Amino acid sequence: MITLPAPRQCGQVCCTLKNPWRICTTPAPWQVPQVLTSVPGRAPLPPQVITQPCGSCQGQGQIKHQKTLEVKIPAGIDNGMRIRSAGNGEPGQRGGPPGDLFIEIRLRKHDLFERDGDDLHCEVPVPITSAALGGEIQVPTLGGKASIDIPEGTQHGKVFRLRGKGIRGLRSSIAGDLYCHIAVETPVKLTEAQRDLLQQLEATFKESGTKHSPNDKGWFEKAKAFFS
Repeated sequence: MITLPAPRQCGQVCCTLKNPWRICTTPAPWQVPQVLTSVPGRAPLPPQVITQPCGSCQGQGQIKHQKTLEVKIPAGIDNGMRIRSAGNGEPGQRGGPPGDLFIEIRLRKHDLFERDGDDLHCEVPVPITSAALGGEIQVPTLGGKASIDIPEGTQHGKVFRLRGKGIRGLRSSIAGDLYCHIAVETPVKLTEAQRDLLQQLEATFKESGTKHSPNDKGWFEKAKAFFS
């Protein structure tokens, strides 16, 4: 449901003019309010000055008011697309039919998903233990929950693709994909026991060299080349 200002025709006949087919109108702001006649089967009468415009439109021929419309949003509509509502535009001139209303769509930002065409992207937080040891995690989709198998040693930023879990576009019969971006979480607010365990684990890593850190060797080589 949307509410918007929508001028409508006055429909009142000026009290000083007896012709029931005459409609109050003003061609331009600097001109005097006039009455334009359109009598079926007769030649058009010349414009006449409204000496006493009606109190509803003041001779303008239109009245401002609020109008509430129920608009159906089709599935898959994207940002910037327009919906046409026939007959809900500006009133026609000289008693003609009203125009159409075009509603331009602006998508509100979602808390979980970011849209890219028919594809969706989301960030999935994963505990450091699950990333290191592997396991199964649950991720949200538009149709409910889905499962992803996290392999052992998954790194931060790894992207998993779920086919057909995106959006079915307005002019497409096939849904897009959902891309899950892994965000490995570093634990915070550690207890003393947890801190001791991590320090022991770090000591074992140092003894083993860089084989447990797949990015360390390449990064240090790039940094050395940069400063040399």
